[in-house]
Amino acid sequence: ETVPPLDVKGFILSGIVLSGLSFGIANTGQGLFPPEIVLALFAMVFLMYGVFRKGETTEFVATGSILVLAVVAALVIWSGSGRLMAFDGAFVVDSFARLMKIFVLFGSAVAIALSAQFMKRDRSERFEYPVLVLLATVGMMMMISANNLIALYMGLELQSLSLYVVAAINRDSARASEAGLKYFVLGALSSDMLLYGSSLIYGFTGTTAFPQIAAAYVAGAGLNSFIPARVGDAVKIFLAKRTIRRSTYTT
Repeated sequence: ETVPPLDVKGFILSGIVLSGLSFGIANTGQGLFPPEIVLALFAMVFLMYGVFRKGETTEFVATGSILVLAVVAALVIWSGSGRLMAFDGAFVVDSFARLMKIFVLFGSAVAIALSAQFMKRDRSERFEYPVLVLLATVGMMMMISANNLIALYMGLELQSLSLYVVAAINRDSARASEAGLKYFVLGALSSDMLLYGSSLIYGFTGTTAFPQIAAAYVAGAGLNSFIPARVGDAVKIFLAKRTIRRSTYTT
């Protein structure tokens, strides 16, 4: 049984409706409108579009993803001023966070735009690639606004899980498959180190919030517990750089 073609306007309208709903939910008692919600919802919309739409969808999804990144950047700029907090202080937005989010969104848009021609030449075009970049961007933005260890871990894993697939997205390349597998295994190891260090930090300080942890650090409580957590962060950042570089070479 063939799947009927889907209406592009319907998908765009669905995205607008979902964005409006997220705006209402995010502003209920929070005083903060996270643009990450809009970005995540549009990533899901583009994913469903690519799955059910007949024919080539990569170009449309890539173009739409760049436009969505531009819209989200505008939402970040217009999200208010001063220091805003949500989710009982786990999510914080201030001027520095807004600036860094703009850099992240710009970098993601540039990455999608520059990779289009390369993936055509390499015959590795996948509509999932822009979607994965959007989800990784959501993780990066969550890390920027994270104000406790749990929020930081959620953002880091969302970024990492998306990049695992990006590294191995060229299924015809042995190097890409190898890079994705190695990144996944070593990334799991670094996640364990991060969680182990975080649990030690919580055990010594009794909190996962960064301000209270900083106060305990200044007071000298459990200084050694910070080492495995920071090693886990460093390993994940190093693996992301090395693995993506390796996966771009084809056999």
